[in-house]
Amino acid sequence: HENANKQGVMHRDISTGNILIFRDSNGESFGRLMDYDHAKTTKEFTPLTPKTKDLSDDGLEELKKYVQYAIKFDKLPAVVEDDVVREALKWVDPPSTAVHYVLNSVRVIQSISGPRKSPISMSDL
Repeated sequence: HENANKQGVMHRDISTGNILIFRDSNGESFGRLMDYDHAKTTKEFTPLTPKTKDLSDDGLEELKKYVQYAIKFDKLPAVVEDDVVREALKWVDPPSTAVHYVLNSVRVIQSISGPRKSPISMSDL
């Protein structure tokens, strides 16, 4: 996705259903974004850059509660670290969309490695 974005290709349909998971010869898992039938190309584009979103500690705690509620509602046995929520807020607006971003990330991670006992952090993504 990042390589396509740098060349002006916008996927426009990123979801867990469009990510295929593979294992290399060392047994390491990796994903590939598939299904570019909704993609658009442009010669004039601005690469994505993080948004500056300052969220108070109380606001972050409130958003984490929504993330954990969404994870439990989706019956995913997972806990998400603060760094995942902060990173989602840098790229995704409004905060409710960030919750969906984190939830989809949890789904992808669990489809690769199964249920986790340790919290999910940015190093897992």
